[in-house]
This record gives sequence, structure tokens and C-alpha cells, in this order.
Amino acid sequence: MKIRDIAELTAVLLQKHDLLAGGVFNGEPQDDFVKSQLADNRELRLLIRCVNLVLKEVACDYIQLIHRQTMTAVEGKIDYGDFEKTLLEIKSVKNLNGEDVRYFALPDYVAVEDGVFEVSYAFVPQDKDFRRDKSGRQGVRIRGGGGVLPDQRQLRRGAYVGKAL
Repeated sequence: MKIRDIAELTAVLLQKHDLLAGGVFNGEPQDDFVKSQLADNRELRLLIRCVNLVLKEVACDYIQLIHRQTMTAVEGKIDYGDFEKTLLEIKSVKNLNGEDVRYFALPDYVAVEDGVFEVSYAFVPQDKDFRRDKSGRQGVRIRGGGGVLPDQRQLRRGAYVGKAL
């Protein structure tokens, strides 16, 4: 599900009829109208910011996202700046034979013996952009208030606009 879809469903739940009627969810993300709405509409920007905050909270506290990266330690150090993604927690450091290696997470770097290692770590996701969200996950159902939300096609047809969900 894309950030755009989540924002639209959230606007329905919050009964933000002005956002829904504004047409920002009907156009293509690259349309000039959508770009201008993102620049001018404070509520839309806040809604997208909240979606990103919730995404990060879920990823940090409930369902951690794991990334594996091959890294080289020089002088017993792997700098935090060398990680491809924003580091949350190191899960494991293994040598190229797949054996666990002892390491210490220090304030400025990871202390480990010199060599090449595969580091598995939980990371904080980057903010998603309304226009450039490349999320490939489709068919995700969002539960709100203990139930499954209505089908997106029904929401877009206006079947639930103005009604309490």
C-alpha cells in the first residue's frame, strides 16, 4: 500500500472532507495540481508527516526492518556513517564463513577485529514521499478500531464519504 493510499484512508477515517473533495487523491502524483496542493495544503503535509511517524514507530518498536550489509573493519572500527541505512540496532556480525564475531557497539563506531564482515542490523525507514513512494506491497489491509477498513474502490467512489465509520 502506498503512502498516498494510506493518507487517503486516514482522511476518510478523520472525516477530512475538504482533503477528499480537493482532488489531490484523484490525480497522478506528478500532476502540477498535486504538487501545488502538497506545497500549499498544511493539513495534507501534516497527514503525510503523521503517516511517516507511525511507519517509523511500527518499524522501530514492533516490526523491525532488517538489512544485511558487507562491511570492512579497518583498525578495528566500522564507522556508523558507513552503514547504508539509519542504524537502529545491530543484530549480528559474522565473518565470511558465517561464524559469529564478537563486537562492541561504542558511541562513535562498532569495535570489531579487522576484516570483512556481514552485518545484520535493524534500521529506521526513510520518510516516504507522497509523489515518489515506490512501495511494492499491495493488498495490505489496515485495521482501525478493531475492524477491517472498507475496500479502497468503495472509498474512492464516495460510498463512505460523510458517513461515520
